[in-house]
Amino acid sequence: MGLNTISTYVAWNLHEPERGVYNFESFGNIALFLEICKKHNMYVLLRPGPYICGEWEFGGLPYWLLENQSIKIRTSDPAWTSEIAEWYSVFMPIIAPYLYSNGGTILLVQVENEYGSYPACDANYLHWLYNETYKYTGPDVVIYTTDGGGTGYLKCGAIAEAYAAVDFGPGDCTAPFIAQRVYQKTGPNMNAEYYPGWLSHWGEKFPKVATDPIVKTMKQMLDVGASVNFYVNHGGTNFGFYNGANGGGNSIQVDTTSYDYDAPVTEAGDTTPKYLAIREALKSYVKNIPDVPANTTKKAYGKITFTKSAQLFDNLQNQVRYTVDNSLPLYFEQVHAAYGYVLYTTDLKGVSQKTLNIGTIHDYAIIYLGNIFIGIYQRSQQGKDIQLGPIEGELKILVENQGRINYGGDMTDRKGISDVKINGATVSGWTMKTIPMESTLGVKWEDKLYEEGPAFYQGTFTILENSDIGDTWIDVRQWNKGHIVINGFNIGRYWEPGPPQHALYIPAPILKKGVNEIVVFEQSNPSSTGTMELIDHPLLEY
Repeated sequence: MGLNTISTYVAWNLHEPERGVYNFESFGNIALFLEICKKHNMYVLLRPGPYICGEWEFGGLPYWLLENQSIKIRTSDPAWTSEIAEWYSVFMPIIAPYLYSNGGTILLVQVENEYGSYPACDANYLHWLYNETYKYTGPDVVIYTTDGGGTGYLKCGAIAEAYAAVDFGPGDCTAPFIAQRVYQKTGPNMNAEYYPGWLSHWGEKFPKVATDPIVKTMKQMLDVGASVNFYVNHGGTNFGFYNGANGGGNSIQVDTTSYDYDAPVTEAGDTTPKYLAIREALKSYVKNIPDVPANTTKKAYGKITFTKSAQLFDNLQNQVRYTVDNSLPLYFEQVHAAYGYVLYTTDLKGVSQKTLNIGTIHDYAIIYLGNIFIGIYQRSQQGKDIQLGPIEGELKILVENQGRINYGGDMTDRKGISDVKINGATVSGWTMKTIPMESTLGVKWEDKLYEEGPAFYQGTFTILENSDIGDTWIDVRQWNKGHIVINGFNIGRYWEPGPPQHALYIPAPILKKGVNEIVVFEQSNPSSTGTMELIDHPLLEY
């Protein structure tokens, strides 16, 4: 394409999912990633945060930080900085051999990320983080910051010790670079995140960013000698429960599973007309650009018929990790629930007509009284009265964490429910059961398909031994809301009727020749046909 450097975030919550439990294998093998970059002669801009944004769960921060009810993230609060110091003592020695000064490919290391967009504006914290990073990189590595292309962002995000970069999308590059020069007097201008596309939320159309303005602004930047990094150049996927969200309070905008981003290279690794146009323009600046690789063959494996199912509430014994009793409801983080669901239960007896009010719903609650389905309630409905009628029995509230907020001043956004009242009186005597949805081992499958969730549905499909394995997508338009696991790998959430995403991407390495297992967790309304279909293209609604 004509580019020579890879910019990459480091997601702390991927590498330290629980305090003191580290993961540097599989998706967490950052050393292997850096080796591959070196093998292909690609420089690296390393962005270890610790906050990364990236439309990633909690901006890359581990959920367990929120077990501390008083922690002030992204500030000089010792409760926060001590956690970073401990994490860096493990992480930084791993990447040290790959610094350019040590013969590796890491040219620059970023501290924080768009800190000028965070309301804390704590200069002492930025200075501390710079020094903590410098302790491991030494004087021969450039440490930098990245902020929006205006002095309003840079005034809280830039510090004298670090190189100050800016980020912005297509448009006139003059004003952002003038703002950069106010804080960065020397060195090249640098757009550390040049946006060729944009993120997408459930309930919104998929964004399309025109190619011509992207190419025009890129050429303007290169013509004045600026450095340019595309964010993102290659689309991706929020596998599992790693998607983030925006918003706060009564509102949340949940990031989609697809992170295709309308990028030059798609979620599935295919080149696009946008890619080809950028590559053609770069020929004026870069010599000997390699040939364009061929796109991989995609597969339509056809219809999957589900043959078994199992109700969630009948399988709690094999799905629940922790059970906690407390007078009042506790948040996810207080009961060690990283992702997935928490089931809140209490007994309601002796009151005939009941009005339920849940002061906080973070984020999505499915409510039952006895065996009667009451309804589904989201953040926008928190604090509103719910009529339960004369039914007595166990009140069950199944709450989904839809993704912790990854940007802005409302990031300290604990999940779960609180302040639950019946007829105006606080309800006490609660049991919380954490349901991480990490495995279906032990599930008691039945040879029938339940017509309502929450339930698991199991099926298989076969890839013949004499055929090739290829990327595919699974069409979810006849289902409602949940997530899908292929051969034990959680490919992410679906949410119909959308928009914008109506099929989940399945990379070829997840699949195998022979029999492949698919398990769907459907929260409420499975397809009446009991089927899904594997197709050879994405379904994104523009």
